[in-house]
Amino acid sequence: MLQLLLSAAPALVAKGRPSPIDTATSGFASIARAPYGTTVAAELNADSGAVRQLPAASQLKLYEFEACPFCRRVREVVTYLDLEVTIVPCAAGSRHRAAVAAAATAQGKDRPTFPYLEDEAAGVNLFESEDIVNHLLRSYGNGVPLPPPSEYFLPSTLLTGWIPALLRPGRGTTVDPSAMASSPAQLPTLYSYDGNQFCRLVREALTELDIPYTLVSVGKGSPARARLVTIAGKSTAPHFVDPNTGAAMGESYDVCEYLFREYSQ
Repeated sequence: MLQLLLSAAPALVAKGRPSPIDTATSGFASIARAPYGTTVAAELNADSGAVRQLPAASQLKLYEFEACPFCRRVREVVTYLDLEVTIVPCAAGSRHRAAVAAAATAQGKDRPTFPYLEDEAAGVNLFESEDIVNHLLRSYGNGVPLPPPSEYFLPSTLLTGWIPALLRPGRGTTVDPSAMASSPAQLPTLYSYDGNQFCRLVREALTELDIPYTLVSVGKGSPARARLVTIAGKSTAPHFVDPNTGAAMGESYDVCEYLFREYSQ
């Protein structure tokens, strides 16, 4: 059954409103990466009473793209640490890759790699997913360990790291030819957590349309879920808010359709 879905995926995956094949393959991708990217660290969840001094989302800029397994590893830890960050999508053909190339040159690197983090609060700019993850844990994790299992880096990359990209061929890898040449005046906000199959569909669309956005983590146990209930009337993700048009919606199908209608030529 899975093989049949995958063989049909390239023909059935369409721009805009996701198809049942999109939903199914995104669901398989989430299963493949379980338990990463779904739950806030117990020491930081809504019942822990943890108090942290966290930077504003505008101070944590993550240059990445949805299909990259190393970028995924950082996003999963963003969920685990319940952070808010600015996502700057950098799929192939993205106008934002020039900034990363300049940063790579400034650091003496031969070429730009992804992910790349600019942490204005800490005054550091980092390449390499392992360095970024360790920095986030050290700076904003209140001493929590790596996500379980403790051998996070090797298994999370070699065993299942590439499966979501294989299950979602071509999605979240390249800027769509119809994408606008400039970003919206104000950053949209996406309430999301990395392991959610419906959030993935929205993140793919934002990547393909080259739209920077504010990511608010709402993994299981996140204190931000209470805020989401206030805003949306429920705690489920995704929830998308666009201050440029006043649009707010919570169904991934509607969000993807909206994005391609509003921000593609």
